[in-house]
Amino acid sequence: MRHGELIRIFGDGASARDYSYVSDITDVLLAALDRPQPFGNEIFNLGNAHPIRLTNLVHLIEDSLGSPAVIEHQPEQPGDVQITYANIDKARRLLGYHPKVAIGEGIERFCSWYLREPDLKAGARELYCQWQSNISKAHDANQRLPLFDPPM
Repeated sequence: MRHGELIRIFGDGASARDYSYVSDITDVLLAALDRPQPFGNEIFNLGNAHPIRLTNLVHLIEDSLGSPAVIEHQPEQPGDVQITYANIDKARRLLGYHPKVAIGEGIERFCSWYLREPDLKAGARELYCQWQSNISKAHDANQRLPLFDPPM
C-alpha cells in the first residue's frame, strides 16, 4: 500500500473478520502452558470477539501509513463467509484470556514497526542466506543444527 501496490478486495469490502494482535495470542498460549494441570485435548477459540469490516481495516492501515490504498474490487469468492469471529468465553473462563490490544492500536504498532524497517525483504533474504550457509557448513563438518537457529 505504501508504494502504490494494488490491493484486491473480493466483494464490496463489507466482510468482517476477528483480528488478533500477536502479543494477545502469545499471552494466552503461555497461560495455557503455565497451568499446573494440563487441559488434555481441549479446544479454545482465540481472537478478540470484535470483528471489523475489511473496508474499515484498509482505512486504519491507510491512516497509519499515511498512504491511500489503490483498490481493485473483484467478485466475491464462492463460499466466502461474510463475518467470522471467535467466541472466547471458554478461554476467558479457563485461561483468564482478555485481549488487550485493540485493532486500531495493533495496526498503529505494526505500521510504526514497518515504517522503521527500510528494506524488510532484503533483511529477510540476508537472514535466509546466512541460515543456508550455516546449514552447508554444518553438513560439510558432519554436524547437526537445531531445526531453526536464526543467525543473530
